[in-house]
Amino acid sequence: MANLPDDCLLIIFQYCDDLNDLNNCLLVCKRWRRLVSYRLSKAKCLTDDPWPRCKNDYDDYLLKVERNAIPSGFDVAKLTPNLEILGLHYSYGANSRFVFRILKTVDSIKGLICFKNYEQFSIAPFCGELTMIVATCLSSYFNKYHFGRNLRQLYLSNMSLKQFSDCSRYCTNLRRLHIQYKGDESDICYSGTTLNRLEILEICSWALDETLDYPGFHFMDFCPKLKSAYLCIESLRFPFDANIKNNHLEDLVIEVIRGYAPTWEILLRLLLKFPNLKHLAIRSNPSIEDENIQELVHILPKLVLLDVRNSNKITKESKKYVERFSEQYNRPISFYFNKEDKEAIARDWPKLSSRVDWIARDFNFMRNCFLKPLHLLPYLLIP
Repeated sequence: MANLPDDCLLIIFQYCDDLNDLNNCLLVCKRWRRLVSYRLSKAKCLTDDPWPRCKNDYDDYLLKVERNAIPSGFDVAKLTPNLEILGLHYSYGANSRFVFRILKTVDSIKGLICFKNYEQFSIAPFCGELTMIVATCLSSYFNKYHFGRNLRQLYLSNMSLKQFSDCSRYCTNLRRLHIQYKGDESDICYSGTTLNRLEILEICSWALDETLDYPGFHFMDFCPKLKSAYLCIESLRFPFDANIKNNHLEDLVIEVIRGYAPTWEILLRLLLKFPNLKHLAIRSNPSIEDENIQELVHILPKLVLLDVRNSNKITKESKKYVERFSEQYNRPISFYFNKEDKEAIARDWPKLSSRVDWIARDFNFMRNCFLKPLHLLPYLLIP
């Protein structure tokens, strides 16, 4: 390999993402140390997950490390000066001190992915400057340390709206919130502060009883600048204030679980709250019919994309009607209603991604979220 030019060696090192292997390469010779140091300086994410959710936008900037095993003598702050994301999946227990060291010494760290036992894992005191956190629940982070003012993105896989309501006063600068939880009678609706800067909301309440209120529509009323929303529904009751309008919302996904869906009458009242909606998906909803599609395209004057796939009462008649409507009013609307339309969407909207990305580049809901099921939405959207 001594005869290979630097460019070729750099390509080889770029394909190597194991931190221990790269550390060994540093020790080969001065030339390799210089080239490997350059490769390490480009790293954006360090993770202990050996299979980080398939292919993603950050693959070229990813470093992997075995559980709790930063190589001896490896200076993370010096050798990876542009590290932004720390992904922890297995780094817990007695030998997790390297996590504290990274959070304390690497000033460039902006985001943390830490699902396991965050509440028991005492890294919260070192997370006050982070702008992005992915976790299960963060009650102690907010209530004990009063952190959150710097947060711009928050992904919570099991934190109730009641818990978040109590902490929301610390999160007034959030731009994106993803929250999932199992709802019960004591946790019906959001009662926290208004989130004036929130642009993207993704919410799923896994109802223990389908007769419980679904809180997502009501929550949106506390987000006056919301531009994009992803609502995963498993309920038959939907409180919201029809008099509160949101002129900023352009993208809306309503994903129905197990057939528990709002009726057309409820959907109509809801959609009238968002007069500037451009991109709408109402998937797997058994309650909407062809005649509803005809009404829908009339009430949303800026609609350009309508996705109602897996809604079994929608037929080709709706597609024909939308095509006639588009031609008559010179308002092109892309309409998709069956599973086979997946290829058509990819052709018509090539910038919309259906690829699984755990970290996606670009703070763009349409590109990174619109076509994906809830469980495959990115943890983080990197501006």
